[in-house]
Amino acid sequence: MVDITGKSFIAMVQCRSAHGEGLVDYLRRDDVAGSGWLVQTDEPGQAMTLRFDYVGHTPLRMHYRISAHAAGLYSKASLGVSRNGYLGLYHVAGVIDYLKLEIVPSEGEPDCFEFFMRDRRGYRVKVSREDRSNFYFGFDRRGPNDVVNFLNVEKGEAAHFGAKIIQYL
Repeated sequence: MVDITGKSFIAMVQCRSAHGEGLVDYLRRDDVAGSGWLVQTDEPGQAMTLRFDYVGHTPLRMHYRISAHAAGLYSKASLGVSRNGYLGLYHVAGVIDYLKLEIVPSEGEPDCFEFFMRDRRGYRVKVSREDRSNFYFGFDRRGPNDVVNFLNVEKGEAAHFGAKIIQYL
């Protein structure tokens, strides 16, 4: 396991939950009331890299400000939590809160680590599997079984994350 204490870096992040395993990405559909929400995806070729800027730590948690790195429209947008608990990328709103990483000891590849992510209140990030009709509007030709795995701190199934560090800053 890599020691990330005091280090900032860029990483690709995987997410595992009861709903499966996939990469962390942002919602890229334009038929939703606002895109940029973080999701667990199993779509091949869709992944983003995140920038983790070290803020500090406590004995049990590492604190980071997280932003999108090389994510097209959302490049350099800050990761924040909406008032409904959804994780999303924000350009306009000033995100000042950091996220907490609870490192899980593991034996693995160099520059990789596993963790639970928590918001400023200590709530764990979860995966909330939701029917897309809850968020989408307009003429929808997709069936009712089309779901999206949103990252959320208020509801959902426990999520376990793994990061592969691509570059140290």
